[in-house]
Amino acid sequence: MLKRVQHLLALIALAGLVATVACQQRQEVDDDEMGADTLMMEDTTMMAPPPAPPDTGMTSMEGGVQVSVTNPMPHAMTVTADWGQGQMELGTVQSNETSSFDISAPEGSQVTLTASDPEGTHNPTGTITLSASTPATWTIQ
Repeated sequence: MLKRVQHLLALIALAGLVATVACQQRQEVDDDEMGADTLMMEDTTMMAPPPAPPDTGMTSMEGGVQVSVTNPMPHAMTVTADWGQGQMELGTVQSNETSSFDISAPEGSQVTLTASDPEGTHNPTGTITLSASTPATWTIQ
């Protein structure tokens, strides 16, 4: 009986040793993965795009021109542009705010801007000429 107890204790000790070695190997794998994650995060951070250039109200990156639209109305207005290629919605200008929009029409183009209120009851228009050297502006009336 004593030999069986000794064998049982030896097996338990061996199982404990195997479990300890397995845990140490797993910890090494986890440490390696953590290092890879850290390296990946560092690489991702390094590859972040540069900040956008400041908005000058002039020529855009695509060769178009920006127009600044001011809305003094008590409600938001949706602005569209037409330079002979059909109407294109530029976006919405909130009440008492100014927004800039990129118009990809060639420089020198005459562009008709139309603003519409949410109910469609007020639709003022204005015409601007696009120039890369002079910012285009329009105030909704």
